[in-house]
Amino acid sequence: MKKIKKLVVALLIVFAMIAPITLPVSGTYVVAEAATVSISKKTLKLDIGQTATLKISGTKSKVSWKSSDKEIATVTSKGVVLGYSAGNATITATVNKKKYTCKVTVNLPSNLFQSNADWQEIAIDKLSVVIPSACAYETTDDSDGYFVTTISFDDPGQKMIITANYTGEPALDYADVKAYYDETVSVDILEEYVEESGKTISNFQTYELASTQGTVYAYSYDMTGISTTATTVVYCVSIDNYTIEVASIDATNSSLYEIAEWALSSIMQ
Repeated sequence: MKKIKKLVVALLIVFAMIAPITLPVSGTYVVAEAATVSISKKTLKLDIGQTATLKISGTKSKVSWKSSDKEIATVTSKGVVLGYSAGNATITATVNKKKYTCKVTVNLPSNLFQSNADWQEIAIDKLSVVIPSACAYETTDDSDGYFVTTISFDDPGQKMIITANYTGEPALDYADVKAYYDETVSVDILEEYVEESGKTISNFQTYELASTQGTVYAYSYDMTGISTTATTVVYCVSIDNYTIEVASIDATNSSLYEIAEWALSSIMQ
């Protein structure tokens, strides 16, 4: 008898669970709750040059975007916000005449050499470096603490390479840096490197550069191939924990070396 009672109770529970689904309800209709339209973020913090994407959910209607101050932050038709200069701006999304806003605060970057959105701050190991925002870059490293960052420009005749060697030691005196490069870099040595390729080296010279990093050792030369001459300028400096080389390779007679000098001056750790 107890077994039958337990079975009846179990059946009643199961029936109660399925009854609302299976029993017809006469004269009633199920109405789906309307989705709530909202903006993905109501506040946003960016550094100069950084981007973030805002989205509108709960609607398939067309969304139009607008910035209250394009000098501070811009926004694209797809909601991509760019911090352009330090300050505050409001990004407004309009959907079916209704407005949804996000307050944006744009801060100065940690590396102040990134003065506006035309420059980007990148990391090379524990270093911060500023390069043009339009440039792509790639960093490789090995177990010996060498980090090589290759920076590409739209013009294939331009390239910049930053080599950072982690030493973990205090910075060397400029006289020691100069003595090292005077011994290891010369026309004869450079010609040995390019001899098999059929290229020639000319206009080799060394000089000093005053920089935020102190006195920097620099050398430059022209390398000529079958139909192209590229000017290479290399800046060499020792700072605490690192020795650094910043090289600009330019076959277009532009002022790429100025960008390299700016990147060199921007190096922070």
